Amino acid sequence: MVIQRLQTLLLVIAIVLGVVFYFVPFGYESLVDGATMQSVVSPLKAIDFIGLIVPVSVALLLMVVAIFMFKKPAPQKLFVVLSALATAAAAGVVIYILSAGAVDTDSAVSTRTIWGHKVQSILFPNLQQSNCRLHPAGLAGLMIVSKSL
Repeated sequence: MVIQRLQTLLLVIAIVLGVVFYFVPFGYESLVDGATMQSVVSPLKAIDFIGLIVPVSVALLLMVVAIFMFKKPAPQKLFVVLSALATAAAAGVVIYILSAGAVDTDSAVSTRTIWGHKVQSILFPNLQQSNCRLHPAGLAGLMIVSKSL
């Protein structure tokens, strides 16, 4: 099977990236228990939010339909534009989730939403001044390794 049109290839790439977006964390949530001062960082994934599942699924469905409308360019463009609007809605939901944060019902627990790569500087603000650093591969498990002296 040979793909004849560039827009079909671009739509397939967009579909694959949309499916990957469901499972790849777009941020992290830091929970700190005020009583024990224990901190837990959990990833934020699109698959966990119904407000993201709906617009991303609609966008993916519209892209799949647009691929099979290659003989009708006007409706295909309409489906692609509608898919772009659904994708923009999903981006708006992501920005809202990351900027609004979560509210916990327990006053002893504080929550903070962390934008992707800033986990090290927010959770360990004095880490750059000490003799430790956060291992890049250990962001999910927050593995700390000592610097070699």
